[in-house]
Amino acid sequence: MGNKFHPNLGFKLLQCFVVGFSVWLITMPIAVQALTFVDSTQTNFNTGTYSATQWNGGANNFVRLTAGGRAAGTGTYTSGVKDAGFNASWNSIAWVPTGPYNKELPANLGVETGYIINNVSMSGNNAYYRFNQAVSSTSFPDSSGNSMTGTCVATECPVSGAAGKLNTATTFDGVNDSIAVPTSWSTNLNTTSSLAFWIRTTQVGNATFWQAPTVTGIEQSGAGNDIFWGNIDDTGRIALYVGDSGFVKSTNPINNNVWRHVVMTRNATTGDARIYIDGTLNANATLETGNKTTPFTAIGRLESTVGPAGFVYFAGSLDEMASFNRVLSASEVTSMYQRAVLRLLFQVRSCPSVACTGINFEGPDGTTGTFYSELDSPGVGLPIFNLNSLNAPLNRYFQYFIRFQTDNSAITPTLKSVTVDYSQYIPSIALSIRNSADTADTNSCDLGTASTTLVSSCSYRVKVTTNAVSGYVVAVRTSGNLTSGSDSIPNAAAGTGGGGGNNIVAGTALYGAQVLAGSITGGTIGVNSLFNAGATNSVLFNYGSNTNMVTATGPNNPVNSSQSSLVTHNLAIDGGTPAGYYSQSITYSVTATF
Repeated sequence: MGNKFHPNLGFKLLQCFVVGFSVWLITMPIAVQALTFVDSTQTNFNTGTYSATQWNGGANNFVRLTAGGRAAGTGTYTSGVKDAGFNASWNSIAWVPTGPYNKELPANLGVETGYIINNVSMSGNNAYYRFNQAVSSTSFPDSSGNSMTGTCVATECPVSGAAGKLNTATTFDGVNDSIAVPTSWSTNLNTTSSLAFWIRTTQVGNATFWQAPTVTGIEQSGAGNDIFWGNIDDTGRIALYVGDSGFVKSTNPINNNVWRHVVMTRNATTGDARIYIDGTLNANATLETGNKTTPFTAIGRLESTVGPAGFVYFAGSLDEMASFNRVLSASEVTSMYQRAVLRLLFQVRSCPSVACTGINFEGPDGTTGTFYSELDSPGVGLPIFNLNSLNAPLNRYFQYFIRFQTDNSAITPTLKSVTVDYSQYIPSIALSIRNSADTADTNSCDLGTASTTLVSSCSYRVKVTTNAVSGYVVAVRTSGNLTSGSDSIPNAAAGTGGGGGNNIVAGTALYGAQVLAGSITGGTIGVNSLFNAGATNSVLFNYGSNTNMVTATGPNNPVNSSQSSLVTHNLAIDGGTPAGYYSQSITYSVTATF
């Protein structure tokens, strides 16, 4: 009959972190004051470097492209180096442009109010297609909030995912591609309304308007209860036809294979119809009044009451398409155009020295090929972006870089101010031993009463909470073997990095542990070689000096039990194991790199 005994494991905890060569103990929380650098005056901006950009003072007080920069379409500004005076956490960058730049229209009937000029109100927006779908998409979400989702049959779907004017666009083949939309699409466009979109095409249409490719609309065969939005003629000019008696048409072709902004408006009460090209009124006419009631349900083709045989398909790309149940004003059209042709693109860097030698300006993903811009700030507010350790790690010095861009040499993006938020970096670390369910702290692991017929086990979690950006190492040391007086249990073998150890089974005296590293909230974590024997084997757990158990490469702010390391102690005895109260003292320590 096997001997029975009660082994118990006790813990000692040491919480510390290392900064340079010094060891510090955390004893109380420290308040951290948020700090900012603000560039908003000529004095501020003149600490940096202008290239085809300039400060424009007087009533304006902003940075803009020079005449040469507008002609070239680009210029840059590099800020002066900001000195925090200590290693800082660089938290965010925000800026105040005069108007929205490189920014999609507001979603969900949003209304912008925070810009100095060119705020856009989406009131009366019936449908809004950003066309940001992935390749092979068959669904085209409506961003107006009116549930006007478009769909297509796979063999007749336009191609999504190509570069658009803002983000991506959708391309129609001119053969059979179209997007089906709800009937309320035509209910809106058959009366007083506006339709805005970006278009890129080389398509040559037809001099007979009811046989010409059209962005959306319907031909009523033999009668005039029809309407044609974006009808392209044989010279590449684009038109709005209302019934069979009149039209308004652009004065010049738009099929030159570059992105053109087209807005068409119609007042069904007065008959006033207008076409704006690239933000400017291009043509207007007085057409038929009243509603056109023949329904149509597609984007990318002219439909016909005779059926598919009368359909005429559009070939080209569309982006940022929005319909409204009202007439857009000239200033609204200009605002919609300018937000897509003007850009401010930001990159940042932090540096250990004021020279910033060898450190690149980088975007959100930590590479030189990406930028912070309002394209990734789709709300109605001003742009603000959180920075990260990829492009702005802990350092004393900080600098930002801006690329000013315009697609129209007559206008320039303008920048009022830039704000960089930072805080003094206070290293913090905490180590705790938790029960296996992670519901409470514990200082023991009770293996219970051992028997030759079973394997006794107990588990706990080693949890580390730290802002150490470069990670940490948890080490362990023990008082020796699992012992009772002079008696001890044989130890399992050490791990070999995925092998080694022993599979502890009932009836064979052996003691060891299994270590599962879990996960962390930043970076990766893994079990060190001596404690890694695969999924089933237990390893030696008897080290008289600190021995690294797990290594993490980043910070950890645990929000669940999986973001901690699970340690399970396993024990088996045989018939010759002396009875007694067996115990082992274990000390965990953590060393972090900040």
